[in-house]
Amino acid sequence: MEGKVYKFPSGERVGKNKENSFELKTDRKALRAVLASFGIALMPMKDSNDAEASVQSDPEPTPNFVSVENEHNDTLQERLANESMEDMLDRTVMSNFREQGVSTEEIVDEFSKRIQAYASERNEWDISTTKNRALETLEELGGLTKMEYLKENIKFGESMPADIQSALVDKIDGVPAAETNYDETKVSPDGAFGALQTMPETYEAFGGEKGKETSWVSQVTVAGRIYTKKYEDLAAGLGEERLAAIEKQYPSRESYVNDFWVPLLFGAYHAGGSRWKDGVEGYTVSLPQEDWAVGKDFFPAVADYSFESKEGRLAEFGPKSREYPFKVLAWSYLLNQEAEEESTSYAQADISPTDNKG
Repeated sequence: MEGKVYKFPSGERVGKNKENSFELKTDRKALRAVLASFGIALMPMKDSNDAEASVQSDPEPTPNFVSVENEHNDTLQERLANESMEDMLDRTVMSNFREQGVSTEEIVDEFSKRIQAYASERNEWDISTTKNRALETLEELGGLTKMEYLKENIKFGESMPADIQSALVDKIDGVPAAETNYDETKVSPDGAFGALQTMPETYEAFGGEKGKETSWVSQVTVAGRIYTKKYEDLAAGLGEERLAAIEKQYPSRESYVNDFWVPLLFGAYHAGGSRWKDGVEGYTVSLPQEDWAVGKDFFPAVADYSFESKEGRLAEFGPKSREYPFKVLAWSYLLNQEAEEESTSYAQADISPTDNKG
């Protein structure tokens, strides 16, 4: 049960490893005792800010607690035989939330909340314009759309593990959306150019072809090399021991890849790998490992630490750097959500996107 985290709609955590949060500690003996007493309770606990709550078990109900309906002993024994303790606790806590009129969809991690928050701020014009540009076909792309070409042709070096490459490709379509809304003609005030906003010196250092700086083919080629170098530098800088410890904070290798490495590499592309390396290092040495955030809450905790710390290279780590990885992931979500909805609407109407209407 260690590391299990639940959240209230207010966004406050019930679980371990975040400042000002309460820890849910449930071992087999304690859970059996609770089940034997036929009750698991949710009890509000007010702190100085009157904003926190925790999960508690209490065999003696008090006026402030919401309890689950007592179950007949035979039913309970049957569930004990067919359901793991962790699953039973999950089901019971979710049942408690529903009894209070709380949608379980609102009980989300900080990682997902930030993606959802940015996605919800995009207006229809912004989404539509970006999507239309992403679906444009260019002669140099051999009939593929910009988004298709990016996902099918970006290549990373063999030094990057295959599962990280695959996860990065899956979300890479959000990068040109976050950078330029898929506008390859854009040039930033700092001189970055192309849909992926490559700086002139970076473009040259990574072998970009002269005279084709804004070409989709050239931009994608250079981006693959940049991401490979970012991975190599971060992996070497953070070290195997630290990365192994971080991976233990996640419930699976897949979660570690998708919820740590993918946003970390997006952040490194935008703000520089050295700053994000310093942020990860700083966060992990600032707390004992048992107090590190767990699962999807780990990366947001690193991002917050990097922003709040003003030491060394993190002095220039601003709010845009903190939010950029979530911005990219939000755009990837929006672009793919729109594509899925469009595909469904065409299927329902039994027509093709290329059919002429008249």
